[in-house]
Amino acid sequence: MATRIPLVLDTSNQFEQHQRESDNLFTGYGLVRYVSKSTDYTAALTDDVILVDTSGGEVTITLPPIADADGKFFTIKRLGGDNNVIVATNASETIQGEAQKVLNVRWWGMDVLATDTEWVII
Repeated sequence: MATRIPLVLDTSNQFEQHQRESDNLFTGYGLVRYVSKSTDYTAALTDDVILVDTSGGEVTITLPPIADADGKFFTIKRLGGDNNVIVATNASETIQGEAQKVLNVRWWGMDVLATDTEWVII
């Protein structure tokens, strides 16, 4: 059974009611699947949000191949820790022309979308 909890302040500064069940977050806009990681990880197509704790060291999140992910959207968020999150691509793919991006400030996040040619930051 899901428990209702207040959670996120959205961009219009309005609190929203969110519902959490297991590793899913119901936002009122649909079900969001998230994972929490503290070691290197390759994003799964079933992930929507990847929360990263860098307390134990730098963590690399590798995006899946574009051919498998066309139209897929990921949010990658750096939570605790003083180390970087590296968002890397598969093989020779790019994120807006670069092989990787770095989240080097705590609480920073990045939304990326797989297009037919590369990952784009939204």
